[in-house]
Amino acid sequence: MLPETVSGQITGIKLSSFLQMIEMEQQTCIIKVFSQKKYGRIYINNGSVVDAETAAASRLEALYEILSWKDSVIEVKHNQVKRQNVINLPMMHILI
Repeated sequence: MLPETVSGQITGIKLSSFLQMIEMEQQTCIIKVFSQKKYGRIYINNGSVVDAETAAASRLEALYEILSWKDSVIEVKHNQVKRQNVINLPMMHILI
């Protein structure tokens, strides 16, 4: 398990693949995603997506919007996610 203070940026990997890895490792983190002039956050608790937000959307709508972005830069911040679980779907259901 990574320390809570670890963070970093990732490029060249599909967000969907990265989310699968986060799920397998049961990580708790905030994933910030940047694509061109767009920005969004995905909140992960013990490997499950619990919430997401963009400038224009929230919850599941925001998550699907973020997943559709091309050439994204992923930034990971490992810490306690203090968000209510508003996305109650398994990761494989989200990604299919």
